[in-house]
Amino acid sequence: MKIRIRRRAALRAAAWCTCAIATLASAAPGDLDPGYGQGGMATLRLPDNPSLPNDAVLQNDGKLLVAAALNNTPRATQAFGVIRVTATGQLDGGFGRNGVASANFTNFINTPSAMALLPDGRIVVAGTATSSDGTLNEFAVARFTPRGLLDRTFGSGGKVTTSFVGVRPGGASNPATALLALPGGKLLVAGAASPCADCVKLTALARYDADGSLDATFGSGGMASVDAIGAPHALALLSNGDVLALAGTELAEFTPDGNLTTVTSTTGGATIAARASTGHATFAPNGQFLFAGTAQGPLGPHDIDIQVERFNPLGNLDVPFQRTIFDFAGAATAATQEAAQAITIQGNGQILVGGISAPTAFDTDFGIARLNGDGTLDAGFGHGGTITTVFANRPGLTFSFVSALAVQVDAKVIAIGLAGNQNGNTFLALARYLGL
Repeated sequence: MKIRIRRRAALRAAAWCTCAIATLASAAPGDLDPGYGQGGMATLRLPDNPSLPNDAVLQNDGKLLVAAALNNTPRATQAFGVIRVTATGQLDGGFGRNGVASANFTNFINTPSAMALLPDGRIVVAGTATSSDGTLNEFAVARFTPRGLLDRTFGSGGKVTTSFVGVRPGGASNPATALLALPGGKLLVAGAASPCADCVKLTALARYDADGSLDATFGSGGMASVDAIGAPHALALLSNGDVLALAGTELAEFTPDGNLTTVTSTTGGATIAARASTGHATFAPNGQFLFAGTAQGPLGPHDIDIQVERFNPLGNLDVPFQRTIFDFAGAATAATQEAAQAITIQGNGQILVGGISAPTAFDTDFGIARLNGDGTLDAGFGHGGTITTVFANRPGLTFSFVSALAVQVDAKVIAIGLAGNQNGNTFLALARYLGL
């Protein structure tokens, strides 16, 4: 009897091994990673309905930090939120409160835009704080400890606000849109400065010392604003100390002390020492920059597809780069309206784009594409270079979209976004894909 049991156990083990080997052999770049969430997908319910996740950063231990607005919190209509997700796609209970940390600057709207992970594990989030009467709209920066608590050694109780135009009847506009951690613990925050919503939007930069105070050696009292490119969404530090700011396809260069040098940068032979971006524009390590936008598709005026363009440091188009027009869903058989919301460059030079795939007006899905360094779609990724992932198949969900991307050291790709339904319920949505 024991011999039969052992033989059956051995046969089951052999069958399992054969199945596992077959599964591994059939796995391909762009496939959902079964070791993440449920079948490669995770929908995380937060205490407060999240809004658009604007940035995400991977820790060295594989945990993921996500910056997103939290709606209808006890202290504000909308607050900064930082969510930490484990390497298997679960909320990290050892961070903040059940995986979520938050900060508010006013009791109204506080919207995070960008995040940086410091070498010591502390987390910085920059965004915008708005008063309920609409007269105040200013840069807001919060720093958290590695455990998700506000860092009391930064600013006032872990928070700093900076206004370029002060309180204005009718509403000033001072959104902070980009953040770059600098050597020595300094922080550079960029955005726009305007006395009213319809006024000219100056490019605004604020540089902070490690304790959250404005750096008096930068600009005027730590602040610089100039009519240049509006609000940047990507920043890069050059090896000569200059700073590049990118807004869409427009580029500006600033000296280390905050003076504008040019609105198209030559980089002067300097190389990029550090870079950070949110949204659908980013810097390449060689000083080139990329922009993921939309283009007319082949099926008429209602067919809106994706196109990535690459520019040289002078601001001119990189002509050899193929400006491939593509649809996240692959070869389109019906007009769709796609949108790119995130772009990043892998270590091997390949380009990842994430956004919205909209098969119908009432249905949106995760859209991912991978391009080669020459701008052509990577035929070995997903279905000819593109992927759509449908969260709406899950109970209670009717839409989803990608708003940030992260690449692990093993080249697996995490797409971060939102999933929800028409009743206003929203969830942090994540999907992890095999990336080799």
